[in-house]
Amino acid sequence: MLKKVLALALTVLMSLSLAACGGNTAAPANADGSGDAASNEPIVVGHYSYLTGPSSLLGQNITNGVQIAVDKVNAEGGINGRPIELVTYDEKGSQETAKQVVTKLVEVDKVCAIIAPASSPDLKATMPITEEAGIVQIGSGVSASLTNIGAEYTFRSGINGDYVNSTLVDTMVELGIKTFAALVVNSEYGESGMAVVDKSVAAANGAITMVAKEYYNSTDVDYSSQIAKLIAADPDAILMYSNTNEASIAIGQIKSRGYDGYLLGPEGCASSEIRNVAGDAAEGLIFVSPYVIPDEVDEALNDVEKDFLTRYVEKYGEMVVSDTAYRAYDGACLLFEAMKNCENPSDPQQIRDALVQINDYEGIGGVFDYTGLSGDGLFSVRRFAVHNGKNILLEDYLAEVG
Repeated sequence: MLKKVLALALTVLMSLSLAACGGNTAAPANADGSGDAASNEPIVVGHYSYLTGPSSLLGQNITNGVQIAVDKVNAEGGINGRPIELVTYDEKGSQETAKQVVTKLVEVDKVCAIIAPASSPDLKATMPITEEAGIVQIGSGVSASLTNIGAEYTFRSGINGDYVNSTLVDTMVELGIKTFAALVVNSEYGESGMAVVDKSVAAANGAITMVAKEYYNSTDVDYSSQIAKLIAADPDAILMYSNTNEASIAIGQIKSRGYDGYLLGPEGCASSEIRNVAGDAAEGLIFVSPYVIPDEVDEALNDVEKDFLTRYVEKYGEMVVSDTAYRAYDGACLLFEAMKNCENPSDPQQIRDALVQINDYEGIGGVFDYTGLSGDGLFSVRRFAVHNGKNILLEDYLAEVG
């Protein structure tokens, strides 16, 4: 008799223990059949960025952009009543560290999706981890090699650099530029970007020629040797295929040597750091980007951007410095939009399947469409010029200065 009583007591205790811990049992279905989707359990989303190191300013802007998106969706009641819990790690600008923190996000934190930084090499390094785990990773690097490669769970919230780079060449041809020289960062970003530039030049059938190309390392701050060689080639234009911080320094060094031809650059030139560091030397700089950083909230190009900037200034007390904040915000908002269309918004496969059905979402950068299954969702860019210390549309600049 005593043995039966003890056995019964043990059974009851085990049942209570499993109920308290959750075990591996499925959550009971709600009235609408959505399982745990309508519970108030947080939805755990991962994020990593380069919060320390040489690109920490841009990395912090990325994280700030993500946080604004999280704050916004949580203030609106979360996803189907469930708040977003953001787990953020510093990958320190290291691909090895990036792989370590992504592994931790997947295996320890058990995130259902990850918002990556704007570093293409970091996303490429971590992509195999999330592809194998079946977890969406949405980043905002511009390297063409991130997408159109058959990856099922890797997406881009910025622009594919191919569109930027081909438009740069098209713009030079439209401006009547016959020759150009290039100052290029010695990295995957610079190499892949210039590969598209080279193809676009070849496709121009002799309308434009690159007469010189010089490389530098991302840690360099003196480009005088490279610039001297570029100017000696007497180009109509100099293309700075550079990161934001390097371009902001190079502009002044180019202009200080008396060069008065065109200066052009890719999306990194949208950052206010360019104008803040280069000052008057940035006048006339032409760049291609889906995004541009205004000086004031009221100068935003659309309502989505204005809403974001209003929230950003209220939270951080200053304007956005880099368009990486825009790209990260768009990525986070796209991820949350997909979750809203899931029966269970914390299920990784459902998130992925909902994301590839988005075809008309308006973000800061434009209208996103992921139904092509390439991983790319944005397919348009804008052209700008720096005039009187402000970024304005290129057509407005040409109409004013000729």
